[in-house]
Amino acid sequence: RHLVQIESPTLVADVGPVSAQADPRTLALIGTQLFAVDGNGQQLFHIDANTGTSEPITLPDGLGTIRRALPETKTSVLLVGSSGLATYTPKTKKATTVALARASAGESIDDATLFSSRLYVWAKDQQQIFRHTRSSAGFGLGSAWLNDPSSADLENVASIGVNGLLYTLANDGSILQYSQGIKASFEAVAPDPAWKNPNVIWANENTTDLFVADPGERRIVQYNKSGTIV
Repeated sequence: RHLVQIESPTLVADVGPVSAQADPRTLALIGTQLFAVDGNGQQLFHIDANTGTSEPITLPDGLGTIRRALPETKTSVLLVGSSGLATYTPKTKKATTVALARASAGESIDDATLFSSRLYVWAKDQQQIFRHTRSSAGFGLGSAWLNDPSSADLENVASIGVNGLLYTLANDGSILQYSQGIKASFEAVAPDPAWKNPNVIWANENTTDLFVADPGERRIVQYNKSGTIV
């Protein structure tokens, strides 16, 4: 196995003094500014990595539980909640609601990721992934991205990532790949030790590699495009 152990990690910030309930899980980084969402998905912290200072940010109503914090531009972060979206601008330290058009039949927001100005939303209640296009008014009505959801293994999806291909991460650590809405042939090597609590998969247009967070083992597992651990 290939294991890189960080013996003495650098402390960037301690949000404990700011909130006794703080337990950052979802992170986003723009330059030296770090944005962390607490374990309950109710609070956003803005952290200056240069100074180590952190402060809680007031969020608009209607977001629900924050699922993801996604760098959208070099100057803004998209907050994906279980009930809606908001954009946070570090310069002004303001978060504003962003419109997300959803089908009248309902569309839950269980996870989401950005790729090329499009928002991909995993909706467990619909057993479907919807793709929403960005406009000046927000994100338009989503189109069903999976061509045949019945042939996909979606029941235990915990997270999704897109880098041109779309990947789903299940609660047991299994990773599936989809191309143009169709399940592709892909097999990711199981790590050693085995998965304990994999909960987030990360990918973007700047790399073909995949990164999976496994807080149960306090590690990040990096895969190349062939499914081999780097």
